[in-house]
Amino acid sequence: MRQALLRVFKIPFVYAFLLAAGLRWGDISSPDWLSASAKAFGVAVSIGGMLIIGMNLTEVNFKRLNKRFLAEMMGIRLVAGVLLTGLLLFLERQFFGWLEEESLHMMALLPLFPIAANVTLFASYLDADEGATATWVLVSMLLSLLLIPLASLFF
Repeated sequence: MRQALLRVFKIPFVYAFLLAAGLRWGDISSPDWLSASAKAFGVAVSIGGMLIIGMNLTEVNFKRLNKRFLAEMMGIRLVAGVLLTGLLLFLERQFFGWLEEESLHMMALLPLFPIAANVTLFASYLDADEGATATWVLVSMLLSLLLIPLASLFF
């Protein structure tokens, strides 16, 4: 357990999250001039993340890939995500009713979105299989290109 916690605290995102939460809790807002820099930095990080995924994918031997396991896990992820999101949206509608119809539709699509690219960054920090995580991101991205437009037809 201790080793796992030490590995998690190697990830810079944890410190950024704690800093942001502390600033929010202390009701400290960022200066206006920082917003443009933050947006540019966010774009650069996204591009860098995709570059890392691409580099990790070059090391994946797709012929030796356990396609059945990948398909099963991706199916479980999608089904569990849809069921959990559906349950949460049902509960929100029954007990709170805070979300507008358009927001409910958008939330219903969330489980179909691709796995976040930063998963591969976390894998590199945690010395995990970066090629496998890059493959997961790639497959989920390809699936989302199909599933999101199909699901959007129902709204």
